[in-house]
Amino acid sequence: MFTTTRAQIKVNHSALGYRAVTAFRFPHAPSQTPIHRILTGKDINSVSPAQKLHQPVLCSQLEVILLKWVRDCKHYNMPVVTDATIRVKAEKIREVLLSHASPTMSTNLCAL
Repeated sequence: MFTTTRAQIKVNHSALGYRAVTAFRFPHAPSQTPIHRILTGKDINSVSPAQKLHQPVLCSQLEVILLKWVRDCKHYNMPVVTDATIRVKAEKIREVLLSHASPTMSTNLCAL
Protein backbone atom coordinates (compact mmCIF):
# COMPACT_ATOMS: atom_id res chain seq x y z
CA MET A 1 0.00 0.00 0.00
CA PHE A 2 1.27 3.47 -0.87
CA THR A 3 1.72 5.94 1.96
CA THR A 4 3.04 9.46 1.78
CA THR A 5 5.07 11.05 4.54
CA ARG A 6 5.17 14.76 5.31
CA ALA A 7 8.76 14.90 4.07
CA GLN A 8 7.74 13.41 0.72
CA ILE A 9 4.89 15.91 0.36
CA LYS A 10 7.24 18.77 1.23
CA VAL A 11 9.69 17.61 -1.45
CA ASN A 12 6.83 17.34 -3.93
CA HIS A 13 5.68 20.87 -3.08
CA SER A 14 9.16 22.27 -3.60
CA ALA A 15 9.71 20.30 -6.80
CA LEU A 16 6.35 21.31 -8.23
CA GLY A 17 6.90 24.93 -7.27
CA TYR A 18 10.27 24.92 -9.02
CA ARG A 19 8.72 23.20 -12.05
CA ALA A 20 5.97 25.85 -12.23
CA VAL A 21 8.55 28.63 -12.19
CA THR A 22 10.70 27.05 -14.90
CA ALA A 23 8.06 25.50 -17.15
CA PHE A 24 5.43 28.24 -17.03
CA ARG A 25 7.77 31.19 -16.41
CA PHE A 26 5.98 32.18 -13.21
CA PRO A 27 7.62 35.11 -11.44
CA HIS A 28 7.72 33.06 -8.23
CA ALA A 29 6.71 29.63 -7.03
CA PRO A 30 3.04 29.13 -6.11
CA SER A 31 2.31 28.95 -2.41
CA GLN A 32 2.22 25.51 -0.87
CA THR A 33 -1.51 25.57 -0.08
CA PRO A 34 -2.76 25.23 -3.69
CA ILE A 35 -0.07 22.68 -4.45
CA HIS A 36 -1.13 20.69 -1.37
CA ARG A 37 -4.79 20.84 -2.43
CA ILE A 38 -3.88 19.51 -5.86
CA LEU A 39 -1.74 16.71 -4.45
CA THR A 40 -4.23 15.62 -1.79
CA GLY A 41 -7.48 16.51 -3.55
CA LYS A 42 -10.04 14.11 -4.89
CA ASP A 43 -9.53 12.57 -8.28
CA ILE A 44 -11.80 14.45 -10.67
CA ASN A 45 -12.93 11.15 -12.19
CA SER A 46 -14.12 9.85 -8.83
CA VAL A 47 -16.63 12.65 -8.31
CA SER A 48 -20.27 11.61 -8.33
CA PRO A 49 -21.47 11.16 -11.91
CA ALA A 50 -24.83 12.63 -10.90
CA GLN A 51 -23.30 16.10 -10.83
CA LYS A 52 -24.13 18.14 -13.90
CA LEU A 53 -20.49 19.15 -14.31
CA HIS A 54 -19.61 15.65 -15.44
CA GLN A 55 -22.60 14.98 -17.65
CA PRO A 56 -21.76 14.27 -21.28
CA VAL A 57 -22.63 16.92 -23.83
CA LEU A 58 -25.57 15.65 -25.85
CA CYS A 59 -25.84 18.62 -28.18
CA SER A 60 -22.66 20.56 -28.81
CA GLN A 61 -24.55 23.17 -30.83
CA LEU A 62 -26.74 24.02 -27.82
CA GLU A 63 -23.65 24.19 -25.60
CA VAL A 64 -21.86 26.55 -28.01
CA ILE A 65 -24.86 28.88 -28.37
CA LEU A 66 -25.48 28.93 -24.62
CA LEU A 67 -21.82 29.59 -23.82
CA LYS A 68 -21.75 32.47 -26.32
CA TRP A 69 -24.86 33.94 -24.68
CA VAL A 70 -23.35 33.69 -21.19
CA ARG A 71 -20.11 35.30 -22.38
CA ASP A 72 -22.02 38.11 -24.09
CA CYS A 73 -24.01 38.74 -20.92
CA LYS A 74 -20.84 38.87 -18.85
CA HIS A 75 -19.14 41.12 -21.43
CA TYR A 76 -21.99 43.64 -21.20
CA ASN A 77 -22.14 43.30 -17.38
CA MET A 78 -25.70 42.01 -17.44
CA PRO A 79 -26.64 40.81 -13.95
CA VAL A 80 -29.20 38.34 -15.28
CA VAL A 81 -26.83 35.39 -15.59
CA THR A 82 -27.97 33.04 -12.82
CA ASP A 83 -28.60 29.31 -12.74
CA ALA A 84 -32.30 29.91 -13.33
CA THR A 85 -31.83 32.26 -16.30
CA ILE A 86 -29.26 29.93 -17.86
CA ARG A 87 -31.74 27.04 -17.61
CA VAL A 88 -34.52 29.13 -19.18
CA LYS A 89 -32.24 30.29 -21.99
CA ALA A 90 -31.04 26.72 -22.58
CA GLU A 91 -34.64 25.54 -22.86
CA LYS A 92 -35.43 28.31 -25.38
CA ILE A 93 -32.35 27.43 -27.44
CA ARG A 94 -33.34 23.75 -27.26
CA GLU A 95 -36.84 24.53 -28.57
CA VAL A 96 -35.43 26.53 -31.51
CA LEU A 97 -32.94 23.79 -32.32
CA LEU A 98 -35.66 21.12 -32.13
CA SER A 99 -37.73 22.97 -34.70
CA HIS A 100 -34.80 22.91 -37.17
CA ALA A 101 -33.10 19.67 -36.12
CA SER A 102 -32.19 16.52 -37.99
CA PRO A 103 -33.57 13.22 -36.60
CA THR A 104 -30.29 12.39 -34.83
CA MET A 105 -30.04 15.82 -33.29
CA SER A 106 -33.71 15.68 -32.26
CA THR A 107 -33.05 12.46 -30.36
CA ASN A 108 -30.21 14.11 -28.45
CA LEU A 109 -32.22 17.24 -27.74
CA CYS A 110 -35.23 15.25 -26.55
CA ALA A 111 -32.96 13.47 -24.08
CA LEU A 112 -32.21 16.80 -22.40
